[in-house]
Amino acid sequence: MVIDLTLSEKRTFIRFLSLFLGSSFILMLLVAFFYFENEKRLYFDLAKSNMQNKVSKISSKIIFSHMTDTPFDRTKILDTNKYKISFYNEKKEKIY
Repeated sequence: MVIDLTLSEKRTFIRFLSLFLGSSFILMLLVAFFYFENEKRLYFDLAKSNMQNKVSKISSKIIFSHMTDTPFDRTKILDTNKYKISFYNEKKEKIY
């Protein structure tokens, strides 16, 4: 069973097919772009919240050691593979 199309029908079919495939490709590119942008923003927010959580824990340890007048051990906090942490004084000069 073969469908015999006229020249005009063939042109119309090819134009429709190219328009359909082209618009589908553009739509897929837009969806992929917005998905990537959303994932990038979510990853950035997750990293930021994780770092804020870590800083909050370190800050509470510093405050606790100051309140109890015990020495603060910086080596335990600075010994991490996930983040690079350093301490600065009030003049923003690096201490450790």
